[in-house]
Amino acid sequence: MNKIFFALLATILLTTGCQKYRLKQDDKTIQDYLSQKGITNAKKTASGLYYIVDAPGGTEKPLYTSLITLHYEGRLTSDSIFDSSYRRGFTSNFSPNQVVTGFGEGIQLFGRGGKGTLFIPSGLAYGNQAKPSAGKNLAKIPKNSVLIFKVDIIDF
Repeated sequence: MNKIFFALLATILLTTGCQKYRLKQDDKTIQDYLSQKGITNAKKTASGLYYIVDAPGGTEKPLYTSLITLHYEGRLTSDSIFDSSYRRGFTSNFSPNQVVTGFGEGIQLFGRGGKGTLFIPSGLAYGNQAKPSAGKNLAKIPKNSVLIFKVDIIDF
């Protein structure tokens, strides 16, 4: 029993330590990206998500379960595009609870008509899982990638 307990405790501590290290690495990656691009108006949430509000939109904000109609473009810090509703030529519809944690958190910061940018640490995105390309001429998402989304909230 003691061996199992200590093995479990060691696993939990190791995992927690790795997550904290990854969050620090992602935070540095985001700060470096912002600095390289001359971006000085990004704010940071308690979770580690950075965001910029270009237009706040209406005062009402979507709920975690709201069906949101929006346009978005997802990029890596290399500026390679991995997904884009703009390129597809039509908006997307989904709820914050149907997407990666950081995107779900971020789109709830905007009201109807809101626009801005989200800088999502890998732990709030796909973590250590790589993702294949979402389509022709779109980038693959490597594991531990910071994701950057331009968002335009149309309706909810």
